[in-house]
Amino acid sequence: MPRRYSYREEQEHDQLTEVSEIIFYELPKLEQRVRDYIAGKGDIQTLPEDEKWCIYMRYRHEQSASMLIERLCREEEGIMFAEKAVKKVDRSMERYARKMAAIKNSMDRAQMIYDARNEGLMLGLEEGREKGREEGREEGREEGRQESRAEIALTMLRRGWSTADISDFTGLTETEVKALL
Repeated sequence: MPRRYSYREEQEHDQLTEVSEIIFYELPKLEQRVRDYIAGKGDIQTLPEDEKWCIYMRYRHEQSASMLIERLCREEEGIMFAEKAVKKVDRSMERYARKMAAIKNSMDRAQMIYDARNEGLMLGLEEGREKGREEGREEGREEGRQESRAEIALTMLRRGWSTADISDFTGLTETEVKALL
């Protein structure tokens, strides 16, 4: 049994529009009619049009009522058009879902590449820092040795050693030794 509701003004209860109304159907009462039809006891011709629509909407996806839904689609033009529209939407939704899955996979793949690239950069930077630190230490040691050699050469110069002897002894070139003066 349908229950019909319409939009009304709060104070004077005037109906606001006849264009739309809300209809509630108690679908559990249709279950017995569907069971009767499936069992071969009921006939689809005796059902009112609104009950046919309710059966279509409620049982469209149930395998047990597939024969009833097929018959409703063959015999009721409006239900047939509704079924065509639903199938078209279903196909569109499947296509949309596949497209969204492809986009998501593409985005996931791009994110994985981005993450791997960043991880590689971070590892490379860390390795570069470590290598730079080591080279810096080595340069510092070398500069320290250079300074020590320069100090020794300067002391030797002050004591009157020749630039050739200082060069041989410290490993500095004669030009470097002369530059200390």
